[in-house]
Amino acid sequence: MADNSSRMIRASEFPSTLYAQTLVYFFGANLMYHKHIFRTTGNRVAFSLFMVANAFTSYQLAECTNLTIIDRDAAAYNNTLEVEHRAQINQKLRLNMMKTPMF
Repeated sequence: MADNSSRMIRASEFPSTLYAQTLVYFFGANLMYHKHIFRTTGNRVAFSLFMVANAFTSYQLAECTNLTIIDRDAAAYNNTLEVEHRAQINQKLRLNMMKTPMF
C-alpha cells in the first residue's frame, strides 16, 4: 500500500457491494417490523416513518460493518495526520532557516 519514499497511504476503492449490503439491511429490518409490529397494530403512518428512518440507518450500518470502508476511512485519517505533521515540520524548518517568521 505505501511505498518506501512516503508515509501517505493509498485509499482503497469504494466497494460496489455496499449498496447491496444496504438493501439487505433495509429490507430485512422492514420485514421484521412488518411481521412483528405492523401486523398487530396496523398503523401505516408509523410503518412509513420507520421506513424513512430505516433508509438512513441501514446505510450507516452497512458502512460501519464493511471492512473496506473502515480501511478507506482509516487511510484518509492517516493521510490527514501526515499532512499536518509535514506542515509542522516545514514550519519548524522555515523558522530555523530564517530565524523570523515569513508570514
